[in-house]
Amino acid sequence: MIQSFRKHFRAGCIAAFIISLLAVVVWSIIYIHGKKEIKKQTIAFGEQTTRTATEKIDSILQNINQTAQLFADSLSKRKLTRNELEAALKKIADKQPYILGVTVAYLPYEFDPKQKLYAPFYNKKEDKIIQTQDLYDYTDRTRWNYSAWFFNPIEHDTFWAEPGYGPASHAVVTDFGIPFYDPENPAKKIGIVDITFSLQGFSKLLNTLKLGKTGYAMLVSNRGHVLSHPREDYLLALRSLNEVASETEDENYKQAVRKLLNKETGHAEYMNPLLNRASIVFYQTIPTTNWSIAINIIKDEIEPEFEYSYRREIILSIFVLLTIISGGILLFKLYKEERLWIMAAGVTVLLFIETGFIWLSHQKQPLFDYGSNATVISDINAINTFINQTNSETEKLHEEIPVYIPTGIYVRNIEFKDGRLIGLNGTIWQKLDTALHKDIEPGVTFPDLSTDAEAFTMETAYDRIEDGHRIVGWNFRLNIINKVDYKLYPFDRKDLKINLRHHTVGKNIFLVPDADAYESLIPSTDPGVNKAIPLVGWDFLGSYFSYEYKSLNTNFGLEHFQRQRHLPELSFNIILSRKIIGALIAHILPLLIIQLMLFGVIIIFSKTEVEISGYNTFGVINSCAAFFFVIVISHIDLRNTLEIEMVTYMEYIYFIVYIYVLLVTINALLFSSTKEYMFVDYKSNYIPKLLFWPLFMLATILITLILFY
Repeated sequence: MIQSFRKHFRAGCIAAFIISLLAVVVWSIIYIHGKKEIKKQTIAFGEQTTRTATEKIDSILQNINQTAQLFADSLSKRKLTRNELEAALKKIADKQPYILGVTVAYLPYEFDPKQKLYAPFYNKKEDKIIQTQDLYDYTDRTRWNYSAWFFNPIEHDTFWAEPGYGPASHAVVTDFGIPFYDPENPAKKIGIVDITFSLQGFSKLLNTLKLGKTGYAMLVSNRGHVLSHPREDYLLALRSLNEVASETEDENYKQAVRKLLNKETGHAEYMNPLLNRASIVFYQTIPTTNWSIAINIIKDEIEPEFEYSYRREIILSIFVLLTIISGGILLFKLYKEERLWIMAAGVTVLLFIETGFIWLSHQKQPLFDYGSNATVISDINAINTFINQTNSETEKLHEEIPVYIPTGIYVRNIEFKDGRLIGLNGTIWQKLDTALHKDIEPGVTFPDLSTDAEAFTMETAYDRIEDGHRIVGWNFRLNIINKVDYKLYPFDRKDLKINLRHHTVGKNIFLVPDADAYESLIPSTDPGVNKAIPLVGWDFLGSYFSYEYKSLNTNFGLEHFQRQRHLPELSFNIILSRKIIGALIAHILPLLIIQLMLFGVIIIFSKTEVEISGYNTFGVINSCAAFFFVIVISHIDLRNTLEIEMVTYMEYIYFIVYIYVLLVTINALLFSSTKEYMFVDYKSNYIPKLLFWPLFMLATILITLILFY
């Protein structure tokens, strides 16, 4: 019978080795192909998004070109009177929202032989005609800054001016000029049509692109100046893209900038030095103006890198484990009776290594879930992108223009009161523009406060005026109810989420992080947190601001309630990782020692050598009872410490040990029975001794796979 079992066991190992080896090969191919496919889809997404944005902007520019061309053609066919001309200017400006103004400028004495210059400009914002010739001589070549807009179209037939920042419009503006001809002499140029338009609309258009949580797009002029960017300081200074590229040491990004400025099309992967996150920049030239567009996306916001790799790597590791176990048994002939203990020890060690691999893989998870609905704020770009997208959404909903209040928070201390209740204290402040926010009172509410009567106190710490802003700060102490998932204890994390809203209800008043108050908003730098907080058993992983969109099922009795649906709520998140070593010493180590003792019990328990071993059936049962009470007390202590209702990963290990205590007791009863049972009687309890550790680790790894996968 033993020979037959050994033969079938060897055949089973051969089959397992072949199947698992094939599985490793096939799954590796699938895994590698899947990663390539994800990357391919990401590149395709970026390229398609870039093409779409380019086509939309080029279409707008072509419309402006065609509008100017049609007007110039009409002036070349018939000379208009002053009234007709000025009425036509207003009509053209009203055609497109991007147009800020239209000018018709004549060469000297071409409009009226008695008048040297004539150049009416329709200012759309002020809805009036301004006579440019009354302000300065636009034909004076010695003052090229004042006359370039006029002579460039005359000399080059069509001309897109290099964009610049318009102080009056508080936006980046540019001009398109085209000449028109004498109706009586079609070869003679007598003036130009000049359309002034804002690039602010292009920024709004770019901000509607879905580029992940923190991706953004920018527009670059023919000379390499940044025309559209989430960072307003880049626009105010009209920074060159070379200057922006100098902020990173990544050669891939610098090379991409050089190609973009050379009017090439393509993409490049680079490492964002501030966020330490892999990014891709896509770039393409806009045909009408030779401007360029660049789309920046963060890879892990588009590619589900961790989720994809984590699960598939675990499956692959299981196949590899089976291949090593079955191959090792065959290679070293561990199925022979004298080598069975080596096989049991080897399988136990390999299963333990696999369990450790799953633990370590899980600990590599990113700081936050990029696939969630939360918008992570990790730099000023993300804030500006959020503002622009919210403005666009508000415009579509025909709601009140949003007001944004810069708000900051600094957490001085954290206390875990129980499994769900968390106490915090610190300082919170708001910065209100004395002009823009003059009718708004500062104030913050915390939606997730505990119902405890002493859950919240907030006292004014300071209220002062600085650089045109009213800055109000409060010292706070609050208890918040936080959703914490202890399922994977002790490999869990805490996400301490402090949700913030402006105290005004039903208005489009949104809180934004006060980026100027922090050295950095990068999560790894722990903005807004006292790093000296004494948190026993926890490590800081990072802190960050984010937005989650909430929908309220009431308007609180207000007829004109703004944003009842899709309400952006600012959150301040503190991410903590449990120190595993403490939990291992407190719980895993005692369980391991008890397992060793149980193993010792079945090793020394014998039917024939009671005097030597000192153990009989009653002694085994007493020992198991003692072990059981020790485990129960430790288990109760764990439950009291966490104060939760769910069953944690650690508790499943306790359950396995409970079962082992029961199995050792049953084994002793069967072993001492007068009736023979081959499973326990073969070679004096040989099979249970042999399977003790492999089965324990097999049960552990199954529980680990179920909970961690």
